[in-house]
Amino acid sequence: EMNLDKISANDYSIQDGMMDGLIQYSQERFGCLEGYVQSVMIALFRKQIEARGAKAPVVKYVKSIDDENIALQRMNLHDKLYLLEMKYGHPILEECRITDNQQIWFGDLQLTRIDRMIFRVDICEVREETIVFMGRTNVHLLGDRCQYSVITDTNEKFPLEFSHFEPFERKGLENESYNSLMQFTVEIPLRDGLNIAFFLEDDQGRRLLMKPKLGKFARVLNNVGMSYFDTRNYIVRYENSMFWINRHTSALHRKYERRYIRELIRKKRYTVIAYRILYFLDRLFQRKPVWLVADRPHISNDNGEHMFRYLLKSEAAKKNDIYFVLKKDSPDYPRLKSVGRVLKYGSLRHKIKYLESEFIICSAFNDLMTNVFGKSGHYYRDLRNFNFVYLRHGVSHNDQSAWLNKYRTNIRILVSTCRPEYEGILKGSYAYTEREVRLTGLPRFDNLYDERQKKIAILPTWRKDLQGEIENRSSQRAYVPRFKDSDYFIFYDSLIHDERLLKAMEEYGYTGVFYLHPVFEAQYPDFSDSRRITIGKGVADYQTIFRESGIMVTDFSSVAFDFAYLKKPLIYSQFDEDTFYKAHSWGKGYFTYREDGFGPITRTVEETVDELIYYMKNDCQMKPEYIEKVDRFFAYTDRNNCKRVYDAICEVASRM
Repeated sequence: EMNLDKISANDYSIQDGMMDGLIQYSQERFGCLEGYVQSVMIALFRKQIEARGAKAPVVKYVKSIDDENIALQRMNLHDKLYLLEMKYGHPILEECRITDNQQIWFGDLQLTRIDRMIFRVDICEVREETIVFMGRTNVHLLGDRCQYSVITDTNEKFPLEFSHFEPFERKGLENESYNSLMQFTVEIPLRDGLNIAFFLEDDQGRRLLMKPKLGKFARVLNNVGMSYFDTRNYIVRYENSMFWINRHTSALHRKYERRYIRELIRKKRYTVIAYRILYFLDRLFQRKPVWLVADRPHISNDNGEHMFRYLLKSEAAKKNDIYFVLKKDSPDYPRLKSVGRVLKYGSLRHKIKYLESEFIICSAFNDLMTNVFGKSGHYYRDLRNFNFVYLRHGVSHNDQSAWLNKYRTNIRILVSTCRPEYEGILKGSYAYTEREVRLTGLPRFDNLYDERQKKIAILPTWRKDLQGEIENRSSQRAYVPRFKDSDYFIFYDSLIHDERLLKAMEEYGYTGVFYLHPVFEAQYPDFSDSRRITIGKGVADYQTIFRESGIMVTDFSSVAFDFAYLKKPLIYSQFDEDTFYKAHSWGKGYFTYREDGFGPITRTVEETVDELIYYMKNDCQMKPEYIEKVDRFFAYTDRNNCKRVYDAICEVASRM
């Protein structure tokens, strides 16, 4: 009756006691370690793998588990090999053999089949006269006894190039790497009539067809036999586990679209069919390339809006149809409507223009902006041919490769602001190259001016473990009742109402404003104004705050870079420095606050108040050592960031 899902991966004492009790019970009841008990022990073992960096007590129980029970588990080959190697104390892969029917055996036990191993094509791109496949796999576990290639209809072989990729890495019980997934890349010259497939050839000359699972950037589908995509020069389709490539002609395109429609009719996907028909009809009247610009669905005033305003004044407005995308009920909608053409987010027209778009230029990267069709979005992969330009929400100073790598995002232009950020992405585990990463600066920096007043801005970032669930595919998150009990709330509520701070603000004539990160928007009612500091409601007008504030208090937020850009003093209040990165979506990157930061680090309310009083006494002037760091950090301070981004977009467009 135990529920393993309710046991934390770190509850070693509970797990240890459970396994001791299970072994004792099984011995007394059955006279042996019963198979079900062994399965529970393996489930606990897998849970302990989730807790990286701590030695788990399961190791001492491994020798009690039968090989047969390990082989029967519904686990990847990685985990089976890891458990067996832990049991026997040495690698056992060399002892495994491959049979004619693609089975992998250890002794007299079948561990898995090759077609059940992980083999995934995440990205399929046509680049001029070549087709490029990128993906991840664990077939490399079979070692040098096998060769892995793409083989053409004329028997040409193109070996897969494997390389280690940290985001795919699997960690063991002591945080060691074990049998990680590998990334692979292969590039094949294109020609009319080409057909290709992935094969594994073993040391006995047997050739086994590998059937890849296709990712969202492969542009074709596993579960739709007539799936295809059309480029300006070639049509690529996927049938019977093979890719078929033909030179583009209008007749051939119509033929494959009719086949695809018939398949959609069979699947009763009538809404998808309607959108596809509307797309092809609208495209007949679309004379210019479509560029969509956005920040988030419900707000603007970030890099997207600044880029939009620049594009409308540039040559881009003459050559392209440029739209800003925003929800109709956004308070920013009337303002953007007076600037240029605005598409109502989620509307029929937005969805059609989304499919027609050549570029989507956005400061946020999430499914709301990259997949407006939701759960049925995969049926439009072939039509979705836009280049995503990621303007960023701010300077990236942490390691975001776990979610921002090419296999998860496939960004065409990735904006960076400083040399360390640029090099950190190229040298990190993002799988991006100079082809995608551009050192341009953030568009909103073009509009940053120093109009400082006697104002204090308190702008902390969010915490992953305190965020609410997203409500009904909106960008809003639900209220979290336990938020008021968190150290986060206690720290900032105490700072806002600190009597010593408020008296100093009265003495020196300062007022203040506190804004939560948009992720925490539902938590505003938890806070209350003090006599000198007000609680900002809704989404902050960051540009105005940056211009008018004399000093900023933040924590790990990238807004610090905007403020430092203006050479204004800031304070990093990092009360949860010891736990922040463990619970968040990113890890530590090239930027360290103590060596590279633009202001002092505080850990308590008292230390934060001390620093604020010091700066108020000194008319909020940034210290010389921090000014020197600012000058070294930013690549550009010339207010030409929008132009550099536009030039990068034009360069990509010229090669299409």
